[in-house]
Amino acid sequence: MHKVKQFGFIIGLLAGLCGYSASAQSKEAVYLFNVLPVSIAEYNNFLPLMLNNARQTRQEPGNIAFDVFGKEQGGTTIYLFEQWQDEAALERHMQTPHLQKVITAVETGVMQPNSQQSSVRLVKLSTDNSGHEMNPPATLRSVIVTFKVKPAYATAFKQTLLEVVAPSRNAPGNLVFDVFQNSQEPLHFVVFEQWESASLHTQHLGQAYNKPITELIEKALSEPLTGNNRLLLKDLAP
Repeated sequence: MHKVKQFGFIIGLLAGLCGYSASAQSKEAVYLFNVLPVSIAEYNNFLPLMLNNARQTRQEPGNIAFDVFGKEQGGTTIYLFEQWQDEAALERHMQTPHLQKVITAVETGVMQPNSQQSSVRLVKLSTDNSGHEMNPPATLRSVIVTFKVKPAYATAFKQTLLEVVAPSRNAPGNLVFDVFQNSQEPLHFVVFEQWESASLHTQHLGQAYNKPITELIEKALSEPLTGNNRLLLKDLAP
């Protein structure tokens, strides 16, 4: 039973949940956020496969970024943040030998039983001038925050969140600050950040430009922020 569940997950991860469709190719950039809760027993065997996949993927034509993260405090859940030039590049990636090795490993049952795996296709809302950090410092802190917003606050939340982008990008130590929307769940917004260090990220959080969104969060979210939707991450594949 567990193998069947794992097989269903990987097919969903790489096809349906990612929005992949061979009949509906798009020339727009593709952004994916995947969560893989690997079991403790399988983590040390699975991680090298994923790191090899990352190295090979970054060499593929059309790949812009392929990040592999783990939580700063530890754990065996792997977080993938991917950016592709277009749908065709993603389609080619799905056929590569290094990805097929990952698929084979997942089919054998490397995920935690009854875990909540997810694969989300994102639509970028912020203007595309932040770039992606290609040579991150050893002290890099990456942050991924998912906000689930009440319908009545959707427009105000989106606007207020976007107003934070420019001052955040200009803040000391910021490398990346991008805002996305879940393509399937329009009330879910995702912020992807990278900072030179944890201390500079903490310094950013206390700035006055964050006050409007901080105040709005208190009443606009349908689910509170926790360690599962506000992720402080370390780079597993620098």
